[in-house]
Amino acid sequence: MSSQIYSHRNLPPTVPAGAGQSAERLQQCLDTIKAEFDAVMHENSAVKSQRDDYELVTQQVNELNIIRQALYDLEAQHSRIRQQYEDEITKLRMDLHAARAQVQTHLPGLAPSSAETIANRHPAIGAETRGPIGGGSDIRTVTMERERAERERAERERADQLLREQHLASSRPNLERAGTGGAGPSGFDRGQPLGPGGPQDRDRIMSGAAAPEHRPESRATGRYDSTTYTRIMREERERERASRDHDERDAKRPKTEKSESYSGLHNKTGSTSSRYAPEMPQHPATPSLQQPQSSFAPAQQAPHPDEIDPNAWPAEYRKSGPDWTAFFNPNVPRQLDVSLSFTFMHESVVCCVKFSADGRYLATGCNRAAHIYDMRNGEKTHVLIDPSAAQNGDLYIRSVAWSPDGKYLATGAEDKVIRLWDIGKQRIRQVYEGHTQEIYSLDFSRDGSLIVSGSGDRTARIWERDSTDCKVLSIDEPESVDAGVTSVAISPDGRHVAAGSLDTVVRIWDVTTGSLVERLMGHSDSVYSVSFTPDGKGLLSGSLDKTLKYWDVSQLGRKQERGSTSQGESSATCIKDFRGHRDYVLSVAVSHEAQYIVSGSKDRGVQFWDARTAQVQLTLQGHKNSVISIDLSPTSNFLATGSGDSQARVWRYGRVGERID
Repeated sequence: MSSQIYSHRNLPPTVPAGAGQSAERLQQCLDTIKAEFDAVMHENSAVKSQRDDYELVTQQVNELNIIRQALYDLEAQHSRIRQQYEDEITKLRMDLHAARAQVQTHLPGLAPSSAETIANRHPAIGAETRGPIGGGSDIRTVTMERERAERERAERERADQLLREQHLASSRPNLERAGTGGAGPSGFDRGQPLGPGGPQDRDRIMSGAAAPEHRPESRATGRYDSTTYTRIMREERERERASRDHDERDAKRPKTEKSESYSGLHNKTGSTSSRYAPEMPQHPATPSLQQPQSSFAPAQQAPHPDEIDPNAWPAEYRKSGPDWTAFFNPNVPRQLDVSLSFTFMHESVVCCVKFSADGRYLATGCNRAAHIYDMRNGEKTHVLIDPSAAQNGDLYIRSVAWSPDGKYLATGAEDKVIRLWDIGKQRIRQVYEGHTQEIYSLDFSRDGSLIVSGSGDRTARIWERDSTDCKVLSIDEPESVDAGVTSVAISPDGRHVAAGSLDTVVRIWDVTTGSLVERLMGHSDSVYSVSFTPDGKGLLSGSLDKTLKYWDVSQLGRKQERGSTSQGESSATCIKDFRGHRDYVLSVAVSHEAQYIVSGSKDRGVQFWDARTAQVQLTLQGHKNSVISIDLSPTSNFLATGSGDSQARVWRYGRVGERID
């Protein structure tokens, strides 16, 4: 009984009352320690970052000190050399003065007037003489020497100013990124050229920069080239002399009839144009279509704005606006009239302009953006910018092309990518990649199924619009080292693709097979623009040789039907040369009725040519920089121009007597 009373189970050991609270406090302490550790680590990272920044700043300060010390050394060296030259010049002046005194001693009969004559006959000696005045006969000599030195200094300063202006123009699209290009295109000197004839020469030319053989500045030293300096000085003196002679002749000549005044007017411009006009190879005329002999010679064509006072042009052959002037050819019956409709300002060089197939809209390409304008009222309707594109640096839209239905716009840019925009949704519908250099030109086929692109990578590509498949048209000739494709055009029937390239050749490929059909050779410099006529039987090309050429390509299809593959057998012939521009031809276009051909040039002018006679009808001066791109409306008489002056302009042209305002 007692054993049952006292029997019990072993109870678990009791936990002190404060043990649970101690564990909770321990956890809190651990959390606090962890938070402090994280804070210390964060502070340590910040300190390390600050230390790195400090070390970087210290390194930069040390480099600046080294540069400053080098500048001090250069300044001291310059002072020593300058002092040395001044001492030598002083010694030479003393020797020269002693020699003159000796000459006067041996020739006592030499009158002061004779001494002046000798000084005038030897300006180099007179310009350098700054010695002390040795007698009364030397006072006039020293005075003349000072005046001559002042004139030479003024000429040097004027030449330096011209060089600086050229240098600023070439670096603006950097410009300015027209280019130079630029048109220029232009251009336009953003994007340093890789070398003469390299693919990026298009930027330099379109932007208005100097040609490689006349660089105003040396790339290696950053100093002006002495050859360029001498050339500019000579041209400036010749220009001043011609202007002075012309003014003297006008002052002495009585005013006569208009024809005589016009003839005298061109006596002034003739020397300039002949000095810059290259000797071009002549192409034999075909028996069936003789090449027209233009009576409007280059020296008699509309003037360059820097060469002539616009007010001196016959009033009935001139039309002016607030900031533009149209010069009509007085040697042919006046057919055209022109007026300015719209001016669209851009933030950068306007590289390309293109009308939609119905002529209702105009698309322009500039830095990072394509703009679309309504031609009924001039309002901007869309701005297409790819937000996913790299934001560092420039991204010029080199070319734009409309789909025939007007729903899509293709853009080609410096990043080697073609973007197809759905205009209504303002988003990218398709991206085409494959080119390895900048894309310079695009064109749509008439049925809208194909897009043709040309690039500096020596290829043209034919893309299917609804896929990324492409056919590569390569320039594989071993002799064509610099053969970047600058311009492409697809024929109206969609059977052929024409491409102009830096190697002066226009090539034509078969769209279906991708085979090379024809090589058109005749230009003496890079071809920057090609365009088919509306009927597809003619092809127009514009070149840096300052000319346009009209090629008869109506036999291309027949050559293929005959199965001829001989490269020596040419089925296309140059039947017209258009000469008159004073600088590179950057863009060409044909009017919708094929009556007129229009060209834009680095000389800042736009010329209307009669397609039948190859004579200039009018020259339009309305831009302050290279005319990089032009386009004619396919349905109406509108002309669009894009320039390195960051403007796109729309002009309306028509027959004389028609209302075009």
